[in-house]
Amino acid sequence: MDFEEKVGYLEDLNTAKLIADIKSAESNLEKLMLEDASYRNTNVRYLASYNDDCVAVKELDAELMMTAQNTASDVYMALERMTGKKPTAALMENWLVTARKTNEELKALVELQYKVTFQCDTYKLKIEMAKKRVESLKGVLGLRTAQILFLAPEG
Repeated sequence: MDFEEKVGYLEDLNTAKLIADIKSAESNLEKLMLEDASYRNTNVRYLASYNDDCVAVKELDAELMMTAQNTASDVYMALERMTGKKPTAALMENWLVTARKTNEELKALVELQYKVTFQCDTYKLKIEMAKKRVESLKGVLGLRTAQILFLAPEG
């Protein structure tokens, strides 16, 4: 292979465009990571863990539980006088489960919690895809580097 042919191959590799693509992919990844962090920071009260509710839902649950205890205490005392039985924690828990289905404010908070979780998962997937894009472009750059070294003139 003569020198002009090697130069032609080297020019066809277009490494400048590849480097620009890598920079673009890296800036896209950085942008997505910043958006994710900002979204999580803005919605921190609505972020649920994998096995528990978010802070806002827990707070409203506690308020409803207190309301149930205050409202129901008179009813429970009356029931206790009539039946001779003490009210149980299970009755309060059943009331709270019912409130989660019927209380509009609590239903809205639970729905918001699900939306925030879904959006966070979406950001996580987008970030993973952007990372893979950067990795694949860097792999192509490594291949081009090997091609350049192979075509480089000796000596």
